[in-house]
Amino acid sequence: MTRRLGIRLAVLVSAVLITLGAIVGAYVTKAWVGQLRADHRSRAAATLSALAVPCSSVMASGERRRLDSFIAETVNLGDTYSLMGIALLDHEGTLVVAHAKHVTPAELLEDSEFVEAARASPESMWRRYPGDSQETLSVSMPVVSGLRFGTLLAQFDSSDVQESISRIRLAVTFVTAVAVLFTVGVLWLTLLVTVLRPVQQLMQAAEAVSKGDFDSRLQSNRSDEVGRLSHAFDQMADQLQSYTQGLERRVAEESAEVARQSQQLHEVNARLQVAVTKLERLAVTDELTGLSNRRHFDHLLQSELARSARSHIPLSLLMIDVDHFKSYNDTYGHPAGDIALKLIAHTLQTTLRRTDCTARWGGEEFAVLLFKTEAEYALQVANKLRNALHAVQTKESSIPSKSILTVSIGIASAPKHADDSDTLLQLADTALYAAKRSGRDKAVVTTGATSIEDITIPADE
Repeated sequence: MTRRLGIRLAVLVSAVLITLGAIVGAYVTKAWVGQLRADHRSRAAATLSALAVPCSSVMASGERRRLDSFIAETVNLGDTYSLMGIALLDHEGTLVVAHAKHVTPAELLEDSEFVEAARASPESMWRRYPGDSQETLSVSMPVVSGLRFGTLLAQFDSSDVQESISRIRLAVTFVTAVAVLFTVGVLWLTLLVTVLRPVQQLMQAAEAVSKGDFDSRLQSNRSDEVGRLSHAFDQMADQLQSYTQGLERRVAEESAEVARQSQQLHEVNARLQVAVTKLERLAVTDELTGLSNRRHFDHLLQSELARSARSHIPLSLLMIDVDHFKSYNDTYGHPAGDIALKLIAHTLQTTLRRTDCTARWGGEEFAVLLFKTEAEYALQVANKLRNALHAVQTKESSIPSKSILTVSIGIASAPKHADDSDTLLQLADTALYAAKRSGRDKAVVTTGATSIEDITIPADE
């Protein structure tokens, strides 16, 4: 285990040092190479700058033969500073004179973009041309003596610079590699003495403790981090030795406590489940009548309308309102009114199909959803409800015989009259108020009109 740890540390440290060495080497090489190239450009520019002064004087005097001879002599002596050729352009860009040793005069002006930029620039310019076998440097210098007479263009051989760069890169790589190897060796020895061996001793002691030998101790005299770790290990072994004696007793006590709390939790969960079930039922049920409440009915109406639209199955809505219920409450009191509402709700539930949905809409209003029912059959169901309510009140002793309650019913169907809940509710509600306006104790089917005057009122049955 310690050997694997040492290998990993060695690989990690080596990778870090190699990376740092590569970065430092690359930085040094880049800076050195940049300085060599800059020196080469400076020498080339200085050469042309020294040549530009006499050229301007000769051009001003118009002595072209002398100018030609001067540039030719300069090119012939140019091996000292790697000069390959010189071309002189006048202020209009016309070639005045050109001499070259290792290139043709035309090659001096081959880069037209650089030539135009040099003619337009008031300062010296340069451009490097890397190559597989030879690298060259083109430098320009304006020929100025009060007025600008032209532009000097020269090409220099950079082979010596490239050879120097290659030697620099090789030297930096060698020095970097030696430094990295030396540093890795020193660090490896340091890790071996200060970390790996103490870690191996710590692992052996920990393995002994894990097998039950609580007398195993490190007893290190070191004051560094490893020494503090060894001291902490010895303290841990002492505590483990003392804890082991009462561990089984404590485990048994904790197990019994967990079992007791688990039983209590089970009982609490059971009570919570009962409470949740009751709350879920109360959330969708009207407390007085036991019917669905309005919120549940609204949700059911939305979903059933969507299903009706998908399946093309008719759906009818009955809006029911108890006639003169306020007067009934004022005469017999609210408890009697509550009894009457419960009786009406029970009558609706027992008269309708189990698949139909009945809800208390609010106060003395009720709503009924008749599934798979056209408007014509819904009217028959509504009249059946009215008659059933008449019949049950005559037998119910809790209802005063002189105050038989009646209901008015408005009917609207989907998709015949509407296919959304808001419109369907509005049409059924309008039909309900049309029934009330015509004398109450009636069931009226909407004609699709939102005005009461536009609804046909059936004759009394």
